[in-house]
Amino acid sequence: PTWIKVGKIPESSEKSQPVILDGKPDFDDSLSLLERIIQMGLDDNMAQSKLLAGDFVNLLGLDGQCSLLPSELSPSEQYLFSIACACMASVAPAIKEHNDDDSGMPYPILLLDELFDTEVPSTVEKCNKGITNLVECGAVVISATHRPNYFKGMSTRVVTLSGGKVLTDVTTS
Repeated sequence: PTWIKVGKIPESSEKSQPVILDGKPDFDDSLSLLERIIQMGLDDNMAQSKLLAGDFVNLLGLDGQCSLLPSELSPSEQYLFSIACACMASVAPAIKEHNDDDSGMPYPILLLDELFDTEVPSTVEKCNKGITNLVECGAVVISATHRPNYFKGMSTRVVTLSGGKVLTDVTTS
């Protein structure tokens, strides 16, 4: 993907910003999926925003839905659309600084706040494939959930809290 160049994060002062996701997107149908994701980037560097949007769409498995409106997406596609928009918002500060050299782009940082806790397992499973693709390419995804089984097998660290206290902190492989 465009946002990965030999796994390096640029030295510029502009880095990825964490983006919190706590629900499906609340966008109107004035723009297609791809147009809306591109819009989450910066107008200052539209060419780079388009490349990154295409990368996120491909990694999340939305490439066949680019021309659809948000209301035409399935529940899992709506979540993936939200994640793609969040990825763009996360790296947007660095898009402005990017000058097409070999320094690469920073990785998205996503904070999922009980994002899938009310969803059926089949929707979560479809979304996890896209999240796994992002993480394998360097994105950082942190999830606060009451359903840790939804993320089983894709987590590298699991911290269990109760009453604000850490009960367990396990590094997984």
